[in-house]
Amino acid sequence: PRDTEGMEIGRRHCPIGSPFMNGPIKGKDVFIPLDYIIGGQEMAGQGWRMLVECLSVGRCITLPSGAAGAAAYAVGTAGGFTRIRRQFNTPVA
Repeated sequence: PRDTEGMEIGRRHCPIGSPFMNGPIKGKDVFIPLDYIIGGQEMAGQGWRMLVECLSVGRCITLPSGAAGAAAYAVGTAGGFTRIRRQFNTPVA
């Protein structure tokens, strides 16, 4: 849990003004009960492997969908701009 003794949770990353939903988490002398380990006792020590597997699956979804959303926004913005832009006293669109 977030309030576990010894845990230090840093600020979320915010590159180019867009919140990134992770950030630094540090721990020193942190006690984690077996009931809190994802996958139970048999998965103790497998956290890095589980993390990497989840990240690769998540990136297959979030990166393309984020790019599609950014493209849709860019098209809408460019389309709106062409409706109001005039060049040499003539509408661009």
